[in-house]
Amino acid sequence: QIGSGEESVIVWKQPSQLLRTSHDVIREYIPQTILSAAVNLHYLNSSLVSTISPDLCSQLAIGSMTIDHLIAVAEYALKSYHENRRNSFAGLNVSYDSYMDEEEEEATRQGKDSP
Repeated sequence: QIGSGEESVIVWKQPSQLLRTSHDVIREYIPQTILSAAVNLHYLNSSLVSTISPDLCSQLAIGSMTIDHLIAVAEYALKSYHENRRNSFAGLNVSYDSYMDEEEEEATRQGKDSP
């Protein structure tokens, strides 16, 4: 389920593409968008978690959150963070270089204008 309230949308997935977790804290700190991007999995609808038995989940190949998933999410988050920092820094470099080019042009113009 994506969204909340009247605007929520049900997205159908294969059972093997789902993770079962009853911990709201995990869903809060690892939102669906991050989970999907990091490990290409989706949370089982929270209303179904308490309804479906662990045995049935196992038979359907619905996974549970493991340390491997958490490590993959952490690696994804760190990689994204560093890429964003690198892109921000590159943007600052471009801005600085443009500023310096303008300063040089201004100095050149002033040098030509003075006798």
